[in-house]
Amino acid sequence: MDTGALLIILILALVFSIASENKSKNDIAEFNETLNSWIGVQHGDLIETTGPPSYTSEDGRGGKVLVYDYSTERLTTGKAEYWRNTITYTPPKTIKTKCVIMFWVDSNGYIYQWFWEYGKHRYRSN
Repeated sequence: MDTGALLIILILALVFSIASENKSKNDIAEFNETLNSWIGVQHGDLIETTGPPSYTSEDGRGGKVLVYDYSTERLTTGKAEYWRNTITYTPPKTIKTKCVIMFWVDSNGYIYQWFWEYGKHRYRSN
């Protein structure tokens, strides 16, 4: 399996399997290693494999930062409960889940750093 396909699979696994924010150390290490495999690679190869980033920004050194934002927001339903002649209403809540992966690209187009964040988890390349 090529690195791009593995990255896509790991991103999907990250997004869909971290509901409890209790990622195992092995899963995190494997994901970090996959991101490490992109360091030194032309950013066009990353985009060709994973698709375009959600947005880009300048890195302050003549390069850019590719940002893949997989954050979600969902609204829970409200509910009314009746117990002992009392009605208790729980209003809907918005639940936000932040999931962002960033790649820094130098002025020659090569990836030189990465960072990812999911909930309370934050990791970056060395």
